[in-house]
Amino acid sequence: MPHIRLAARAAVLLGVLSSGLPLATVQAGAAAPDFAPPVSVTTDASTYAYGAWAKVTVHVGADAAGAGDSATIVAESVNDLRPVVKTGVVDAKGDVVEYFRLWKDTTFQVTGWDKANGSRQVSRSVAVRAGLNERLGGYYRTTHVGRTMYRVFRAWSRPQLSVVVAPDDKSSQSVVFRVQEYVRGAWRTISTSVSLPLDGTGRAGVGLLLDNSQTGHLYRFDVRYGGDDENVATDGAWLYYTVRG
Repeated sequence: MPHIRLAARAAVLLGVLSSGLPLATVQAGAAAPDFAPPVSVTTDASTYAYGAWAKVTVHVGADAAGAGDSATIVAESVNDLRPVVKTGVVDAKGDVVEYFRLWKDTTFQVTGWDKANGSRQVSRSVAVRAGLNERLGGYYRTTHVGRTMYRVFRAWSRPQLSVVVAPDDKSSQSVVFRVQEYVRGAWRTISTSVSLPLDGTGRAGVGLLLDNSQTGHLYRFDVRYGGDDENVATDGAWLYYTVRG
């Protein structure tokens, strides 16, 4: 049987159950512990395009509004020795909103401060796609099918597909080129390159072989970058082409 004993200052000490499980000790009349509300940080996306602006919102607390309370956001990009630091004062909602342009995967380290609870810290990480600058060279004119622009090649020409991947030196990485043809109302993959290494400038390329059998057909190509510790896997935009005799 547990026992209850009244002590000085009306402290209620709860003993131990016969099963051996301890009970809590509570100070009679004492207020509940005043836990500081956590600072929170959100972003308007979890993955961003290369060079996109991220909206970062830090919530310190609505009760702190107008009291000079603030938050500091440190944006730390992978392999970047110079983080971007911004500090703002809370608005009427208890928020601090800042914008950061992103080139690599980034972690936002946040310190929120208010006079009632002091400083509190939180962080959030986001992913960033690589920048793919695709080119399709060797065409002699362009045309449109619906709203889509097609580059037009002669059947005897040798188109060159190329891409430059940013940022920084991606020479240890690789890309894959893919060609699709529009057949019976759908795009179907007809060719995929081997994994091609990027050179020291982040560039890779491949040539296309055309002939008269492709005349009048509709094609498109894109590039896939596999990702690394700085940027997540990225698919390029489709570039469209057709062949004339």
